[in-house]
Amino acid sequence: MKILENMSERRKRNYLIKRGLSIKYLRESINKGYFPSYRELNKKFGIGHLRITSLDLYEESGVKFLDIINTKRPNNVTDKVKKDLIEYIKERVSKGYFPSRREIERKFKLTIVPMFKGIKDLYKKSGVPYKQKSNQELKNEKSKLLTKVVLSILPKLNLRKIKVRDVTERGIDILTEDLEGRQVGIELKGYSKYEMVKIRNIKQIERWLENDNFYKIILITTTSRTQKNMRLPKNLEIIDFVKLKNLIDDKELKNIEFIRNFSIHIDTKEHERKRELIKNYILSKYTDNDRINIRDLNKNLRLDIRTYFRNQLEVYKHTGIIPPLEVIGRKKNRDKERLRKYYFGIWRSKIKNYLLKEVSKGHYPTGEEINKRFNLSHIWNYMKVSDLYEEIGIENYFLRRMKRGFYSCNALKRFTRDNISGCVENKLIKDLPFPLNGLTINI
Repeated sequence: MKILENMSERRKRNYLIKRGLSIKYLRESINKGYFPSYRELNKKFGIGHLRITSLDLYEESGVKFLDIINTKRPNNVTDKVKKDLIEYIKERVSKGYFPSRREIERKFKLTIVPMFKGIKDLYKKSGVPYKQKSNQELKNEKSKLLTKVVLSILPKLNLRKIKVRDVTERGIDILTEDLEGRQVGIELKGYSKYEMVKIRNIKQIERWLENDNFYKIILITTTSRTQKNMRLPKNLEIIDFVKLKNLIDDKELKNIEFIRNFSIHIDTKEHERKRELIKNYILSKYTDNDRINIRDLNKNLRLDIRTYFRNQLEVYKHTGIIPPLEVIGRKKNRDKERLRKYYFGIWRSKIKNYLLKEVSKGHYPTGEEINKRFNLSHIWNYMKVSDLYEEIGIENYFLRRMKRGFYSCNALKRFTRDNISGCVENKLIKDLPFPLNGLTINI
């Protein structure tokens, strides 16, 4: 190993011993489904001063970086994760299954964008077409399978079927009665294993309990995930996947696994409808230069914004609202670069129009005044005020000040390379302690 070339024999021995112990511990932990963090490894084996990195250790252990989900992945492994993700897609597609974006992101605790342009780009890079089952077809298939399974276990629940709701009808899915003749409703949720029972599902059941004559309602779902901190009514029972599989046989379990493994994708019309819903909600609450609260939007509209837009700047573009400079950001991102340039251009035009208007009144706004006018924190983080003045054909602040008979030490640093020691602010130009070496200022 190249890292050992300049080490002493003692340090080499220490390096190899601690590296070997770390890799052994790492492999044993991975076999148990646990991925130790670098902090833990360093604390246990003292590997930091030996320049042993988590990237080295995980590569040596043979684990796929995509599979590291319960701790921070090592730095600089994006390309390796992309490669693992492409191999995962190829392997799943070869078995006739097409994982959705939501499923992939929840399973591997990552976001597809900006690694890829979107789910279709991921499939394209994997060399396979992104095929989706018809939404309605898949919904109907899931509904029929789950209804059939639940009807078969009614005797185990001490219930007798009264009516099964038709797909065109509203209300509870299955109406039953218990041994004492009391009415019990059964609501079915054929969710994939990555979906969860949410508060809105519970609210819907609460309305049925209040308005209909139910003794109790049983919610039967194929997921084992529920939203945290939900308050459940006393007369609501939830049978999730864990409980359900104890009530069914192996044949029925295969049907349940089918339901759990196939996500219902959003079709094009529904996708566009949700985008318009998001747009109308934003326009009702936000105006130019407002920071859109994505968490608030997700919560109130009960959706995930990433399903419908690639990034936050695309949300602004769709709604026509100009984002704050802070949202546009200074860091370059290939996925956002086109929109960043577009919005920076808009902001520069807005500020230059403001400067022209004020200059026509004989007033030359400072950076602080621009910040106050446009509700900015620091305009200098994004553009130079002197550049803005030059772009509209106005001399910058330093020259205008010197023409009034005053010099600035900062200005002199810009316009002359002389030693300006002894420079004192706010002195008349004629009192300069040194010559300007040919710099002409028309006063």
